[in-house]
Amino acid sequence: MQLTKQIVSRPFGREGDFNKLAVFMRRVALASDRPELNLHVGDLAWRCFRSDEFDASAVIQLWEDKESNDLLGMGWYTASHHGLDIIIDPELRGTGLEKRVLRWGEMRFRNVPFEKRGYAQLKVQVHDWDKPKEALLTEIGYRPDMFHYVWYRFDLAAPMQQPELPEGFEARLLEPGELKWRAKLHNKSFFTDDVTEESYTRLSQTAVYTDQALDLVVVAPNGKLVAFALGWLDTERKIGVFEPVGVRPKYRRTGLAKALVLKGLQEFKAAGMQVAQVYTESPNLPAQRLYRSCGFDVAGRQVDWVK
Repeated sequence: MQLTKQIVSRPFGREGDFNKLAVFMRRVALASDRPELNLHVGDLAWRCFRSDEFDASAVIQLWEDKESNDLLGMGWYTASHHGLDIIIDPELRGTGLEKRVLRWGEMRFRNVPFEKRGYAQLKVQVHDWDKPKEALLTEIGYRPDMFHYVWYRFDLAAPMQQPELPEGFEARLLEPGELKWRAKLHNKSFFTDDVTEESYTRLSQTAVYTDQALDLVVVAPNGKLVAFALGWLDTERKIGVFEPVGVRPKYRRTGLAKALVLKGLQEFKAAGMQVAQVYTESPNLPAQRLYRSCGFDVAGRQVDWVK
């Protein structure tokens, strides 16, 4: 198929780009053969706003119709593990646009000094149901790697377990005055320091968060926030998404994460969602056991392809 549109490329960063990208990603997901296995706009918000150090213009590249300025494609280069997400308008599959995005990702990877890479190869992330993208990557020398994300799905029409918390613990929505402690909870749970009170406040002020987020937490008897499950509602696809889920190390293996996920499933169903989804890395066996114990089934894999 020949590309008839004149397409220009530029870095993310103009006023209104986040909303433009959110609309584009929803449109791509709705047109997908597997609409439930596409990034949710809440995932986009979490990636963009969770850290003060995140520079979207350095890692997100947009491809637009020169005449209409319509967004037609996006490349997202994740510097922490040199992964590349390629998302394009479904009508432009097979026109060469994906190869353009891939060339940008390869160039972006090569511009990172070798001693700072940590990884020797660019990793292109592909859902295992996306056979056209697999064929394209095979043609140009890429092969699937061992690492992948496991995507899980829960049918909210099915029976679900009741959440059970240890005595004295409470599961509820985050309150406005707790943003500082919510940021600290994330950092403690993931052994990082990239989420600050300022960055979490910025996230909480986005329309995506105020309209579509269910920020669930567990409060310990001493009043501390000790576990969280950030849920996102997709009212068009009727999908509820968990991203991310975490527990303070001291409180792990006490059933808090399971109780919170089960409460989230109840909240999703009450909000009119039909399906819940979550994904985790293939080496994260505790998370995989957690989601299976809650009743999730494996829906697919998102595999790293390397050359």
